Amino acid sequence: RHDALLSLFRLAPTNELGRGTAWSAYNALTEYLDWMAPVRGAGAGDDDEADALLRARRQFDGTTQKVKDRGFALLAA
Repeated sequence: RHDALLSLFRLAPTNELGRGTAWSAYNALTEYLDWMAPVRGAGAGDDDEADALLRARRQFDGTTQKVKDRGFALLAA
């Protein structure tokens, strides 16, 4: 997880604008949680489509929102 977050922060094209800033760190966190973090459930790890559906569901049910809010609070302090 650490390596994935650091890679997103340092190298991801999605972080081109503002690279190395607190905003870039927050974007790396949200990108990891939305697109890369492991998912639990039927097909997790075995089926990319099922994993994508589970990741989409997390965005709607707020599963990762507390982590995003905490990350923002820490970076904005």
